[in-house]
Amino acid sequence: MKTNSWLVLAMALCSPCLNAQLSLPLGTTAPTVVETGPHHRVVQTVKVGLDQRGQQVTTTNSYVELATGMNVFSETEGKWIPASDEIELVNGGAIAARTQQKLIFLPNLNDPQPPITLYLPDGRPLRSKIVGLAYTERDTGKSVFISELKDSVGQVVGRNQVVYPDAFDSIKADVRYTVTQCFFEQDVIIREQLPSPEVMGLNPKTARLEVWTEFFDGPDPEKSTGAILRTDGDSDRDETLNFGSMQMIGGKTFSLDGEMAAGGPEPLRANELQNAKEWQVIEGKTFLIESVPFLDVLPSIDALPARTVAWKMSPTSKDRLAVNVKSGQRQKPISVAQSSPAPLPSSPTLQPTRMAAAKAPAGQPGVVLDYLLIVSTQPNFTFKGETTYYATNYVSLFGTTILEGGMVAKGIQWDGGIYTGTFFVYGAFDCRTSPYRPAIFTAADDNTAGDEIAGSTGTPTNYYRGALWFDTTNAVVLENVCIRYAVSGCAIKSGTSPTLRHMQFVSCGTALEKFRDNCSYQNILIDKAYVGIKGWSANLSAENLTITGTTWLFYGQTNATYPDPSALAVTNSLLVGFTYSDGFTGG
Repeated sequence: MKTNSWLVLAMALCSPCLNAQLSLPLGTTAPTVVETGPHHRVVQTVKVGLDQRGQQVTTTNSYVELATGMNVFSETEGKWIPASDEIELVNGGAIAARTQQKLIFLPNLNDPQPPITLYLPDGRPLRSKIVGLAYTERDTGKSVFISELKDSVGQVVGRNQVVYPDAFDSIKADVRYTVTQCFFEQDVIIREQLPSPEVMGLNPKTARLEVWTEFFDGPDPEKSTGAILRTDGDSDRDETLNFGSMQMIGGKTFSLDGEMAAGGPEPLRANELQNAKEWQVIEGKTFLIESVPFLDVLPSIDALPARTVAWKMSPTSKDRLAVNVKSGQRQKPISVAQSSPAPLPSSPTLQPTRMAAAKAPAGQPGVVLDYLLIVSTQPNFTFKGETTYYATNYVSLFGTTILEGGMVAKGIQWDGGIYTGTFFVYGAFDCRTSPYRPAIFTAADDNTAGDEIAGSTGTPTNYYRGALWFDTTNAVVLENVCIRYAVSGCAIKSGTSPTLRHMQFVSCGTALEKFRDNCSYQNILIDKAYVGIKGWSANLSAENLTITGTTWLFYGQTNATYPDPSALAVTNSLLVGFTYSDGFTGG
C-alpha cells in the first residue's frame, strides 16, 4: 500500500509538468491540405484557445474546395497536384499540358496534319481541323462553302488562348481556342459582313450559316438528340455529344463588342443564338456541323464592317450546286472560290514557322460561333450535410447530384464581367433538404454559416459568382434552400418546367432566372435584390411570393433564339419596397 501511495503521489506531482509539456501554443495553424482528388481538396486549420475556465481547447476547422479539373495526377510525384490552364510555346507550336484535358496546337491552322489534338482526360485523342463556313438550305439540302481555311500562324494570347488570325480564304474571320481547367472552347469569329445566300442561288429564309469541323480517328460519341425551335416555327436537330470523360453541350452564336471573353457554359442571353450541332459521317469523313438560321444571325452580321471585295459566283459553280442535292441526306458542301480573290500568302508549311506570344488585339467587333467540350468526370456528387464547400471555379455536375440538408456551399467573388454561375447541374437532381435542415449557398467572406474559409474577411462586400444553375432536361424540384450575396442566385435553362419552393434569397444581384418555357415559384422570400425574378422568353407563376427592398420586382427579356415575351403571374403575395416591374399580373 505504501508503494502504491508513493506512486499516486508521484503521478500527481508530475501531472502539471506533463500538461505543460503537451500544451500547444495559442493561435491558429496555417491552412493545411489533408486530402486531394481530381476535383477537390480538403483544407484544414486548427485553432487553439482557452475556454471560460482557462483550459486549453482545440477546434478543427475544415472545408472542401471544389472546382472541376482542379488537379492533375503527377506520375513522377505519385499524387494529385494543382492544374494550370496556361498555354506554353513548345517546338514552334503550343501545348496545354497541365489540365486534365491535354491540348497540342500546331503552328499553322491549315497544316495537312490535324492542327488541333485534344487528349481527353481518359487519354484518348480527339484530333480536329476546321474545314470552312457554309450555307445549307434546310429544306433542299443544297450546300456551299462560302469560305474555306487558309494558312494562318497561331498566337498565344494571354494565359490560356490561342488565336489564328485571318484564317479563311475569302472571309475575314479569326479562329480562337480557349483552354480552362474545366472546358475547351473553339470559336470562329467573323469580322466582316457575309454575302447573302441569294448570291449563291440559295433561299435566305431556309439557309443555315454553318461551321464545318472535321474530326479524325477519335472515339465515336454517344449522341442524344434534341430540337431547337427557331423563330420561323421550324425546328433544328441538335445533338449533345458524350465522349465519356468530356461532353459537348450548348454552343452559341453571339456578338463581340471588342472584348476577348469566351462564351463559356452560361445560358443564352439577350443577343445570343443557340447553335444546332450534328455529328455526321459523310463520304467516309466525320464532321461536326454547327448551324444557326441565316435570317436570325443577319442583324449581328450586318452590324459588322462591310466587305471590301464583292462576291460573285461562277456559272459552273451554280450548275454544280444545282445537282448537289440528295433528298433527306447530308452531304459535304461544294467548294466555291470568290471571284478575283486576293492572292494567298505562301504556305507556312513550306517555311519554318513558329508561334509567338502576342498581346490581345485591339478591340474590334465580331460574331462568334462556338462549341464547348466540358470535363464530365465528376458524376454522382453528393453535397453532404454538415459539410462546408468552397467553389474556386466552375463545378460541373453530371450523373445524379444529391443536395443534403445542413450543407453550406461558398463561392468566390464575382469579377464584374459577364455574370456566371458556379454549380452547374447537367444531370438528375435529388434535393434532400427539410425546413429545419436547409442548404445554404453564400459568399466565401460570410462566416455566419459553415466553417470559415481561409482568408475570409467576415464581411461580404460584393456579389459572388452565381449559385445553382441547371442545364438539364431532367425534372427539377428545389426546396428549403437559402442563397445569399450571389450575382445570380438560381438560373434554369429551357427544357424543364421546374418547381422551386420554400426558398430565401438575400442580397442577390438577380435572385431567380428562367430561360424559356415555364416555371413555378412557391413560398419564395426575396430581400434586398436588384432584380427579384428575371424571365428570358419564359412564362412564370409565383404563389406566396414575398419581395422587399428590391429595385426590380420582375424583369422580362427576350433572346435571339426565343423571341417570345416573358410574363409573371403572381397570386397571394406580399410585394413591398420595389421600384420597377415589367409584365407581371396579380398581387
